Amino acid sequence: MNAVPAVSDACSVGARRIITPAPFAPVSLPPAGVEARGEALPWRAVSVMLLLAGAAVALLSSLPRWAPPVAPAASTLATAPAVEHDPPATPLTDDEQRNAAARRTAQVLLRASLARIEQLSTIQAERWDRGGMHRVMEALREGEKAYSEQRFRAAQDAYRAVLVRAAAIEARLPTVIATLLRSGDAALEQGNSAAADAAFGEVLALAPEHRDATLGRARAATLDRVRALVEQAEAYEQMGDEGKAREVYTDAARLDARMASVKAGLARLDASARARQLRAALSDGHRALERADFNAARSAFKRATTLGGDGSEAATALRETERRATAAGIASALERAERARKAEAWADAVRAYGAALALDAELEDAAQGQRAAADRQQLDAQLETLVRDVLALAGGPLRNSAEQALRRAQGIAQPGPRLRGQVAALGRALRIAREPVAVTLLSDGQSEVRLLGAGALGRFKEHRVNLAPGHHVAVLLHDGAAEVRVEFDIAPGADAPRITLVNPP
Repeated sequence: MNAVPAVSDACSVGARRIITPAPFAPVSLPPAGVEARGEALPWRAVSVMLLLAGAAVALLSSLPRWAPPVAPAASTLATAPAVEHDPPATPLTDDEQRNAAARRTAQVLLRASLARIEQLSTIQAERWDRGGMHRVMEALREGEKAYSEQRFRAAQDAYRAVLVRAAAIEARLPTVIATLLRSGDAALEQGNSAAADAAFGEVLALAPEHRDATLGRARAATLDRVRALVEQAEAYEQMGDEGKAREVYTDAARLDARMASVKAGLARLDASARARQLRAALSDGHRALERADFNAARSAFKRATTLGGDGSEAATALRETERRATAAGIASALERAERARKAEAWADAVRAYGAALALDAELEDAAQGQRAAADRQQLDAQLETLVRDVLALAGGPLRNSAEQALRRAQGIAQPGPRLRGQVAALGRALRIAREPVAVTLLSDGQSEVRLLGAGALGRFKEHRVNLAPGHHVAVLLHDGAAEVRVEFDIAPGADAPRITLVNPP
């Protein structure tokens, strides 16, 4: 190691001494011939070198820029003859000032370079980038030589090269770790636990808290056991005992779920199970289709579409199910409509035809049947209303409507029992509504009675008259008093009704 020279270039100026540091000599490196041959520096030597370099830097930082004047002893001052003081020292020139600044900058860069090299030592860069470390140390050696020759700007450039090259090495560390991890994973898959442990160990030497490397080393520790379980599970697979194979694969997965052979084995078993489920679902669907249980068939085929495969068979079967279900639904609806039509249950027929049209709107026969059923439903309701309200038939407007309905009903070909009964009932109701009824009117014998629509009846206590069924109004006058109106209804076919207009005395 080059020793730092003693302080030189001292000048006496009277009682003061101006002390200028000698040029700084950085730490010496191993002989250039060693690196020139491309040999790696021993790490023990690098460590020693760094310690010595640190001492040199410390020594550099402790050098004084100047020393205070030393006062002579009192006795010397008393006896010393008077001397003439030297003139003040000449100020440094611009070149000298620039040279001193360049020297200080080089010293700062050297300190940074040595710190960066120490950081490379902590991540063991020499183990995974010998070439890069060689270039770093070569730049450091060039800086030392330039500094010792007082070429301070050249020394700065060399030290900056040290920093750049060191940063490049550090930037490679993630790639180095990733490569080691891949190597460890590959060794695991190849069944080489020792190689895997070594690769993950190197990662942990560079990054002790690395999660994947820690996990990888744990996997390497269980690798032999996992491989034995995989071989056992594969044997069960070949024997066709998939249940036992799955049990053993599951045991292996508890030890190492990331092992490719474990995942592949479980995937094969899952695929085999899905294939069995697919076959069972298709079989269930076809059996249900044969017995026309379309809901069960649809459910089975839909389940089959979720169980893997290309899905073409399940999709085809599902389309066939829907086609048959539609055809069966239409046939069933038309059958219900026909039964309802024969039973003259026209509302049910309308609904049944509608159900058929909901499945296929292009069914013209169903559309015609629904229109005819709707017409019959309307006529049926009209006839039922007219038959129930015979009294209303006595009036002109309703009687006209009833007669029109009757003619329409009588014109229907092949009427059913219900329609024939309705036609007969309405015909009777109309006849009865037209036949007069013998009615007895009761009065007081003193009032003049006039029947609207029939004229004056005079005074009477009891009077018989034939009246048409319907609503009637009698007007009574008594000795100039205000007239009294009495309204009453005569039901068609009534049996000799007695109507009291005024209570007799």
